[in-house]
Amino acid sequence: MKKQNVVSVIALSLVLATGAVGTATVLVGPSRVEAAQSVSPEVGRPLQEAQKLAGEKKFNEAIAKAKEAAAISKKSEYETYMVNEILGSLYLQTRQYSNAAGALETSLGTGQLSAEDATARVKLLGQIYYQEKNYGKAVEYGQRYLQSASNDIDTMVIVGQSYYLQKQYKPAGDMMKKVVNNAKRSGKVNETWLQLLMSIEYEQNNEAGVRDALEDLIRYHPKDRYWRDYLSLVEKDLRGSSTKTALDLLRFRLSSGAMQNAKDYTDMAELALQEGLPGDAKRALEHGKEAGVIGEGPQAGRHERLMTMAVEQAAPDKANLAAGESEAAAMPTGDADVRFGEAYWTYGEYDASVKAVQRGIDKGVENMDEAQLRLGLAFLGAGDKSNANAAFKKISAGSPESKIAALWTLKGSI
Repeated sequence: MKKQNVVSVIALSLVLATGAVGTATVLVGPSRVEAAQSVSPEVGRPLQEAQKLAGEKKFNEAIAKAKEAAAISKKSEYETYMVNEILGSLYLQTRQYSNAAGALETSLGTGQLSAEDATARVKLLGQIYYQEKNYGKAVEYGQRYLQSASNDIDTMVIVGQSYYLQKQYKPAGDMMKKVVNNAKRSGKVNETWLQLLMSIEYEQNNEAGVRDALEDLIRYHPKDRYWRDYLSLVEKDLRGSSTKTALDLLRFRLSSGAMQNAKDYTDMAELALQEGLPGDAKRALEHGKEAGVIGEGPQAGRHERLMTMAVEQAAPDKANLAAGESEAAAMPTGDADVRFGEAYWTYGEYDASVKAVQRGIDKGVENMDEAQLRLGLAFLGAGDKSNANAAFKKISAGSPESKIAALWTLKGSI
């Protein structure tokens, strides 16, 4: 399957308050520091001018004045903090994010921010560095923020994507699994997160992980393309299985909307006719005609012949079901009952299918896994999901029938 383009754009909230700058002192609100601290006139004057220019929206001139203050040597930690807060704010307003990150990082390092503001600053730096494609720094600050806000989804996603973009797939996968597991608790899992996780597993050649991600994509964002990708993996597992298993896969494709072309419909029809199930053949071809791929193109004549054969066989087959079922019911073993139950299923007569298959199981059958699969499908058709799942659970783990049952169980979980 093709890799997905999974890197989403993270919106930044870039609002910083700037303090009022006096001639010799700079006053800031108590949320940033406990009390006013002294700033020398040498530093304070250019900062005051910078703020005045910023108020006039002359940001480039304001930045130049703030840089004058930054160039003064032997500043106190508080003066360094104030210079870089103002510079950082100006850089953000002019979208010079890389410069803003450097200034805000320097400000953070002075220790002048309150604990609450320092934590918020760490988160903001992670966002800015991600925006600037400095993924190493984005991880550094994102992980630092997660130490105090372990379930912050936005930051977790930034960290996971940053690891991925550095080709660090193992930590990327670990982080995105946390994101997905947290999101599952609310029942809302972002499609892009699952695409990213699938891509991470693909890069690590972890087919089981790819399957798990695809299953979640199907559960939370069911689309034909996810079913097709998932079914290609199941078909790989079942390669070389029986004709009946191949037919069951195509039946599921039809039910899940994952048929890809005319060949899928004609393959199902031909396999169904081989199995003596013309009702299935007719159903497949009718769906293909509705999809606009059967009866069209250079194979149209062949399609018509196949449809004629299916229609001609289905009519007497359906008419004789009841008589044939009576004969099967009189037999000492239940294999024929299961067979008739499957035939009823192909015509949409699900209650009759349940009754026939259950009778066969009660008498005993040669292939119990096959019988339980037919019973589960009959219950599903009749709208009894609980009994369907109970039947599916009785199928031997790892058998071809269990893999078919798992598909229907997954479809039923949507």
